[in-house]
Amino acid sequence: YACIFEFVAQCLNDDLDLDILETNIIALNLNPRFLLSLGGIQLKSNRKVRGRFLDGMLDNKAVLDIHPIYWRHFFYAYAYVVDREMAKILLTYHEKPRCYDSLAKIYDLDKNIKFYATHLFDHPEISDELLDKSYLEQERRLLNQNNLHSKKPLFIRWKNSILKRILNLILSKY
Repeated sequence: YACIFEFVAQCLNDDLDLDILETNIIALNLNPRFLLSLGGIQLKSNRKVRGRFLDGMLDNKAVLDIHPIYWRHFFYAYAYVVDREMAKILLTYHEKPRCYDSLAKIYDLDKNIKFYATHLFDHPEISDELLDKSYLEQERRLLNQNNLHSKKPLFIRWKNSILKRILNLILSKY
C-alpha cells in the first residue's frame, strides 16, 4: 500500500499508528484496486456522496463504500491509501492533465476499482484569500476552463436523475 498525505492533513488521533492502520485496512478485506480516503468525506463539498457502510471500522470511524455514480461529487484527496493496482491506474489516469482530485472519469479505465472513505484526518478551512493563492485551486480553475464539458443528451441526464433519486433513498451518506 501507499499512504499519501498533504502537508496540511491533521490526524484526529494523536496516537494513530500506521502499522495498526495497515492491519485494520487488511482486516476490512477491501476489493483490489481501491482508494481509501482517510478524510474529506465529512466536508460540506461531499454532502451529496452516497454509498453503503462496511461492517468493519477504522479507528472507531465508519467506512463508506462509495457508489460509482457519486464519484464525481467526491473531492478532497489530502489523506488516502491506495493499493499497488490503484496506484498504477491513477498514474495512467493523470497522464492527461486533470484536476488533482477529480476522479469522476477514472471508472472508464477500470470498472473494478472501488472508492472508500472515512474520517481519520481533517483539513483546515481555507479562506477565500488563501484559495486565490493556492496553486492547486489555480490548477483546478485552469483545467476546468480548458476542459469545458459538453452536455449529455437529455435522455441520459433524465435516466441518471431518476437513478440518483432512487439511490438517494437506499444509500447512506457519511
